[in-house]
Amino acid sequence: MPPVLDIDSLLESPLADLHALAGELDIEGYRLLRKPDLTIAILETRGAIADEIRPKVEAKAAELAALKAERERIRAEREEAEEAEREAAREQAARERRERSAQRGSTGDRQRGGRRPGGRGGERQARDRGDRQRPGERDQGARSQTSRGQSARGRDEGRKETSEKPQAPREPAVPISGVFEPGSGGGGRLRTDLSRRVRADADVQRGEVRKWRLHRGDVITGEARKVKRGRTDFQLVGITSVNGLNAEQRQAQKVRFAEAEAATPGDRFARKLFKHAPVQAGSRVVITGPTRAAASQMIAKLAEDLAGSGVTTALVLSVARPEGAHQASGAFDLIANEPGKSAEDALQPIELVLERAKRLAEGGGNAAVLIDGLDLLPADKASEILGTSRNLAAHGSLTVIGSAGAGSALEAQATTIAVVAGGRKLKLDKKASWSAGV
Repeated sequence: MPPVLDIDSLLESPLADLHALAGELDIEGYRLLRKPDLTIAILETRGAIADEIRPKVEAKAAELAALKAERERIRAEREEAEEAEREAAREQAARERRERSAQRGSTGDRQRGGRRPGGRGGERQARDRGDRQRPGERDQGARSQTSRGQSARGRDEGRKETSEKPQAPREPAVPISGVFEPGSGGGGRLRTDLSRRVRADADVQRGEVRKWRLHRGDVITGEARKVKRGRTDFQLVGITSVNGLNAEQRQAQKVRFAEAEAATPGDRFARKLFKHAPVQAGSRVVITGPTRAAASQMIAKLAEDLAGSGVTTALVLSVARPEGAHQASGAFDLIANEPGKSAEDALQPIELVLERAKRLAEGGGNAAVLIDGLDLLPADKASEILGTSRNLAAHGSLTVIGSAGAGSALEAQATTIAVVAGGRKLKLDKKASWSAGV
């Protein structure tokens, strides 16, 4: 535990120590906070103002992250160099063994040359031995020599059959696509299911991560081969594209979501469904209403409308409901929380979906993430998720839409779309709905 509670000592302390300190300070939800946010929360208990210290904390966290990344890069390069040296040593040893084996074989041939039965001395010795042998002994010797010859041929044929025995065929490469999630050691995992990790995922080698400059949320298409070891059933053996870009285009791409220039919300989406409360590219939207107002049904309708208009759409159900799995039309991704899990357990899938949306926006695409039950998440996390929305100048956009109960504090942070309770059809409460675009 850090002896001094300042920004540097807290950020440089192990996360376990910060968790222990946060537990003593009764900070709620501290296990869900990132290290910079946890540092700010701890300093707030000592009278610090979050908005004033956040820039310093973020800057220090970025500095430490850069140092860690540089150490990882140096360690990876050192490991590669050591592995290359070991491989070169193994190849050199193998060459020396082959040369020694060849030398022994040629020396043995020269030594046997003078006693070879086909030589002159050998023929003379054989005739002399034959003259001294009796007829029966000569026949027995001939049979023995024939038997030895057959045995030698049998051994040769056996070795030939062994060498020609077909090796077990390698598993064929199969097409695969998914979202990249970094792992320890510089590699990562290709997630084929955004809700949870499954055996159908593929391990991504460190070399591919460096070659393609992969970041969390990158959408990868390529080929994988089935393996019988590791945390998954597959290993990525080749990448065709990342976020729809080939290798050359990927190298030329320099924009990063956090650093790109933000523009005002762009084109309007879902004009028919939300005529009076428009949804624009890069806007923040909260769908709300009283009990039985069917806000969940409205957000599912909106997901279908957005996906049908060419927007890459993902609907996250933060609270598992049996009927939720039937909401997917196939046009958008449905990420449902597992039964028995709390809403906070949906944070990790939500973060991965948001990272994928950022990568798509960097490449010029429009992405939308809809969260049913946004107000059930921790308040600071819900606000942070809404704040992710952005329309990137000269690039794409990320739109975040969430449902919340009437009177939620989230209404003041976004365009609010209120739904009228009751009735068979979905209706908007025009008086309760508002938007800066109206």
